Amino acid sequence: MARGPEFADDHIRLPADAWLPRTTLTAADVRDADPEASPPELRTRSGETVFVPAGRRAELERFCARYGIPLRRRPDVWGDLLDPFLDTWFTPEEEAATLARLDRAGLGPAEVAAIRERVAPLMRAHNHMLWEWHALGLGDLLAAAAGSLVPDHLRIPPQERAAFRAWAMEIADRPARRTGRGDGRAAGTDGRRPRAR
Repeated sequence: MARGPEFADDHIRLPADAWLPRTTLTAADVRDADPEASPPELRTRSGETVFVPAGRRAELERFCARYGIPLRRRPDVWGDLLDPFLDTWFTPEEEAATLARLDRAGLGPAEVAAIRERVAPLMRAHNHMLWEWHALGLGDLLAAAAGSLVPDHLRIPPQERAAFRAWAMEIADRPARRTGRGDGRAAGTDGRRPRAR
C-alpha cells in the first residue's frame, strides 16, 4: 500500500510523518493540485505542498473534480534550484534556460546562488547516496533534511525543521504568489525536460 495522503469523503488524512503541522485537510484547505507532477501534488491555501504517491493520482483527480479544486501546473522551482546537485552535466544553454525560468519565478541570480549555497552540503550528501541524474525536487530536499541518507551533522536539526520547511515551501510557491494562483499552464509547457519518477 502506498504511503501518503488518504482521500476520504470530504477531507484528506495526512500520514503521521508528514512535514505539515496538522493531520487532516478539508477540501476547502486545498488551493489547487497537479496530478501530472512527479510526484503528484496538491497545494494548500497557505502555500504548503503535499505530495501524493503516483499510485493515488486517480484518487487525487477524483477528489479535485468532486470539490471543484483547480488543476494547475506550476514551475518546478526546486527542480531548477537543485539541478547542480544531479549526477549529470548541463550545457551552457541549458544552464541559461534554468536561470531564466528561476528569474521568471521571482528568483534572481544572487538569491539563486545563496539558496544553492545553503542547501549544497545537504544535497551533495543526499545525492552521493542516490546518484540521481534526472531530477531532484522539493520532496528530495525535505527527505535530505530529515532522512537517514545524510549524515547527522548535515541534517536540519528537529527544532529548526519547521522554519526550514516554511522557507522551502515559500520558495516553491513563489510563482503562484507572484500571479495570485498557480501558473495554470498545461503539463509539459514549462520548458523543462520531462521528469520521470
